[in-house]
Amino acid sequence: MRTHTYTATASPVNSLAPWSIRTISARSIAKADWKPRRRALEAARWVAGHTLIKPVTATLASRVFGVSAQLISEALKQERGKHNGNGTAGSSILNQA
Repeated sequence: MRTHTYTATASPVNSLAPWSIRTISARSIAKADWKPRRRALEAARWVAGHTLIKPVTATLASRVFGVSAQLISEALKQERGKHNGNGTAGSSILNQA
């Protein structure tokens, strides 16, 4: 499993040491021979913001947001078409909710 560790840059409010964010590849999760408790632990770390999963796929997003991968792909095409050339989105579909 490939992971990368990034240390949080913000100063902690309390005296605890800063936590790090791990990046795990989605493929390594799919291929990992983890028992359910290990999968639950990794899922909890993801929910808590301690783990990033890369790449985020339309399939993963469809499961998280409860919409079809096809609808996400269509929205991505629409969103990419709205970029105005300077790296920022014009009237983003995110604002149309």
